[in-house]
Amino acid sequence: MANQYSTAASKFTEGYQRLLAKDYREAVVAFGAVIDLFPLFETAYRFRAEAHRNLGQEPESRADLESMISISQTRRREAEKMLGGDRARRPETPGPSPAAGNPPVAGPVPASANPPAWSGERTRAPVRDEAQGRSILQSPIVIVTGVASLVMLLAAVILIVFGGG
Repeated sequence: MANQYSTAASKFTEGYQRLLAKDYREAVVAFGAVIDLFPLFETAYRFRAEAHRNLGQEPESRADLESMISISQTRRREAEKMLGGDRARRPETPGPSPAAGNPPVAGPVPASANPPAWSGERTRAPVRDEAQGRSILQSPIVIVTGVASLVMLLAAVILIVFGGG
């Protein structure tokens, strides 16, 4: 099992480095190896989707994003059950608040008013953080998420190999 964590951490790091280097085919392979070892590792699906997207492989990218969402929703439901009934019955977070300077939305928002980030016109371009003018992969939140996931994998390896095993 320790070897499995070590391999996954190594492949995740390789995939992330390949993604940043725009070697998308090898990134897909590396993240695929991580997913084979840990099929519930959401971050690997997220980054593999980005690699597929940059290769113009829309169906594969969309499938990875849907897998990531499904895993996330399942984990959320499990966590809500663990927290007890009150949390499970609580409604979703409310929408825009007039007090926060956001106008209330009356009825559904037309798709044209708020186009999704997913668009056929952007198949080859990386998702951009328009406010900062950089690739989303360079945004601090994505980097922190990737690094945090890697640290968690490495911590698990250390615990298994040297500690709690």
